[in-house]
Amino acid sequence: MTAIRSQKALGEALARLRYERDVTQEELAVKLGVSRRYISELESGRPTIYGSRLFEVLRDLGAHVEIVKDDQ
Repeated sequence: MTAIRSQKALGEALARLRYERDVTQEELAVKLGVSRRYISELESGRPTIYGSRLFEVLRDLGAHVEIVKDDQ
C-alpha cells in the first residue's frame, strides 16, 4: 500500500497504475468519457481534480482507495 500525501504523489501513483495495466492516456480517457488532457493533468498533479471523477479513474484502474491521515 502506498500513502499519498501530495497531488504530485497521487499523479505518479495514477500513472504507475495505468502503465502496469498497459493502458494509454487516450484509452483511459475514452473509457471514462473525459479528455486525454484531463488524464494528463491528473498524472502531473495539477490541482484540477474533481473528486467524483478521480474515484472513477481509481476504480477503473482497479485501485483500492483508503484515506490515510498523516498526523505529522
